[in-house]
Amino acid sequence: MMKSIILCLVVLSLTTHPIGVGAQTPKDKAQELAHEGIKNLMQALRLVIEHIPQYELPVLNKNGDIVIKRKYPPEITHKKNKGIENDI
Repeated sequence: MMKSIILCLVVLSLTTHPIGVGAQTPKDKAQELAHEGIKNLMQALRLVIEHIPQYELPVLNKNGDIVIKRKYPPEITHKKNKGIENDI
């Protein structure tokens, strides 16, 4: 009788607690979600920074006008990113 009770308790404990490769603790799951969120945030920030126009230093021309040229004209930027899909 005692052996059957112990056997039942062992079987019950093995079936109620996940043991194996796929089992994750809530702390592991939270860390994984935080890592994924930070990775997505960094990718979004990278895309924002890439789309901010960049300019050269101001130059005075013959007429005294201040000219500030873009480093990369929009046409070149659009051709470069044509094959890449942006999610923002």
